[in-house]
Amino acid sequence: MTGYVALLRGVNLVGKSTLKMADLKAIADDLGLEGARTYIASGNLVFASDKPEEKLRLMLEKDLQKHMGKEVRVMLRTADEMEAVVKANPFADQAGNSVQAFFMNEPPPRDLLSTVRNKADDERIATGSREVRGRGTPSRGRGCCPRCP
Repeated sequence: MTGYVALLRGVNLVGKSTLKMADLKAIADDLGLEGARTYIASGNLVFASDKPEEKLRLMLEKDLQKHMGKEVRVMLRTADEMEAVVKANPFADQAGNSVQAFFMNEPPPRDLLSTVRNKADDERIATGSREVRGRGTPSRGRGCCPRCP
């Protein structure tokens, strides 16, 4: 059995597009995910399953869309993958609140860094296997590139 973290995009904990953590856990339980629990009030889910990653992702997205009435993108990572993201952080020497990771389901395009927009002078961006990392000015409410809304 493999442990996963499900990272949800397109949901909020308050206001518009709200998803209650109890509802997220109930969706996971209904899908038969083992040991499903939410991680703080983050909109993220930790669980275990023997099913393949892509099948799990599609199952979660389908049930979340049904519940929310809109598309919700899900990125899945194993514990080993999350640990590798942390270890490969090119900005590990920077304050934690100035570093972000934007998770994706596919590898970033090779030309991604050339498409970056709205970059402040102190911001730095790096690509990973299925993530884009950024360091610099705290979020200003806009994505770093066309793929990170």
